[in-house]
Amino acid sequence: MKISNKIEKVQDFNFFNNELVLKTTNDDIYKGNIKFSFKGRPYAILGNRNFCDIQEEEVDFYDLGFNQLTNIKKKGVIAGSRVFNTDYFSIRWEDNKGNDFSSVYQNGKELKVYEDFMGRFLNSEYLITFNDYDATLITLFHNIIKPEFLWQYTLSEGFTIFKQPQIVDNVLFFDSFKNGNEENFVVGLDIKTGEVLWQLLFKIPYKEQLLATTLHKENKLCYGYLGNLYQIFNPISGKIVLEKEMNEKINPYTNAIYDNKLWFVSGKYEECKFGYINLANNELELLQDFPQEDDETFEIVYHQKKLYLRGKYYNNLYIFEREE
Repeated sequence: MKISNKIEKVQDFNFFNNELVLKTTNDDIYKGNIKFSFKGRPYAILGNRNFCDIQEEEVDFYDLGFNQLTNIKKKGVIAGSRVFNTDYFSIRWEDNKGNDFSSVYQNGKELKVYEDFMGRFLNSEYLITFNDYDATLITLFHNIIKPEFLWQYTLSEGFTIFKQPQIVDNVLFFDSFKNGNEENFVVGLDIKTGEVLWQLLFKIPYKEQLLATTLHKENKLCYGYLGNLYQIFNPISGKIVLEKEMNEKINPYTNAIYDNKLWFVSGKYEECKFGYINLANNELELLQDFPQEDDETFEIVYHQKKLYLRGKYYNNLYIFEREE
């Protein structure tokens, strides 16, 4: 693949009707060459496919096509986002005493207020909360407007959750690490009861670790590749269904699944490279050098036959196309 474009100062990006939408390091938002005009302060995580314009006494929400979604009257707003692809909107705000709250709105009406909220919406149905930043105790609720307590789960001493819990069918699963990555613990829980359906404990290094944590939403399997070990994991059964020794040894900092391929960026500095494994045959079909002068980590998006690599530290967006 060849670089067709490089855009500097890109803090975030996504697409609207296949048009590139950028958030710059100056907090400007562009759709193509059109710059959005904010009345107040911007807040945007473009992966949520919306952004908001926070003013002194209100906040406006927009989709990535710059179409207004809703208006909420509230002072002290810090952040906000649409709740997945629903007509609910969540804002975080402070009162005049500095107390922290999160509220859920629909059609401009406040439906639910959470005080000192430490958690996240897993989807439009389930809400998970944590006891502290180490997330050693998790609590699951059903219904984000009228939360119904379902269950609590306490991690073993020393373990903290590594990634956001994921849901596949009736299974909520997550992986956690202990004391500087000495051990890797992975567990699958019944989403409705909290019953432990399966659990796995691995010692580090990677050959005794669950590598496959990138979920394929269509076939409901997880994939991973580290060192020369490629792995497929079934989060419903809790079974590793494939482990394969690869000829190429990589050290990926990012994995993502697009177009039925496991894309990755591996290594740093002059050893940086990217590529993919074709999930149809589990073969490495692309491995391309991508040397860097700096220590950089990339996020990956493959869209409309173009590969987008954005550096998380230096904010350069590289766009690749296939060579004819």
